[in-house]
Amino acid sequence: MNKNTIKEEIELQANNLSNTDSFIQLLKDLKDCKPNILLHKSLKYNNKDFTISWNKTIHKDTIAVLFNSIRHEDKKGDMLDGLATNNYANTMTMMKTLKPLEIQILHKKNNKKLVFNILNTSEEKKTKINLIFKILFFYSYSYLNKELKKADEK
Repeated sequence: MNKNTIKEEIELQANNLSNTDSFIQLLKDLKDCKPNILLHKSLKYNNKDFTISWNKTIHKDTIAVLFNSIRHEDKKGDMLDGLATNNYANTMTMMKTLKPLEIQILHKKNNKKLVFNILNTSEEKKTKINLIFKILFFYSYSYLNKELKKADEK
């Protein structure tokens, strides 16, 4: 599925930016935000340690299609595999809209940053959602916590 597991991706990005504790706190803070921070017109979100910014307004209907695509990708391994014609068209429109979108996470104290696109096009003929995006904005905190514990048991 993904080259990195959820645990590996969290540890990698936490260590790249700061430390695991502050990154986990960011995850908790993001999960508590309603509505999703990506709908903020300011294109910015702040917590105690981090500033998250993005370069394009995202509308609620695009987020809905994106989250449906993530669910489909997690089940089928591919966002487009087996989609009905209408869903395919909506997904392609969402992909065109989000392709240029870039998200930046900046640590306020050490100025380290993580920059990524929502769409991961590194695999030829497959478009997937970046795992770090799913971790930050899609997966629930309880699911992430369960995945971290499951990885520790192995």
